[in-house]
Amino acid sequence: MEKEGEIIMDSVDNDRTESQGLISGTNSTRHAKGKSSNVLERESSYIGTLIYDLVTKDLRDP
Repeated sequence: MEKEGEIIMDSVDNDRTESQGLISGTNSTRHAKGKSSNVLERESSYIGTLIYDLVTKDLRDP
């Protein structure tokens, strides 16, 4: 049986994965059409913060 904290962490992990997939898919489509990528700044968007932290920090799963 999952504990409440585990359920919250699973939900947060899903948000991260879905957000990154959304931006990745959008930018892949834009690239295929010869357009520039969408860049979401860390300071101005939640998804931008997630992606920034993923690519710049040494994140390790517990």
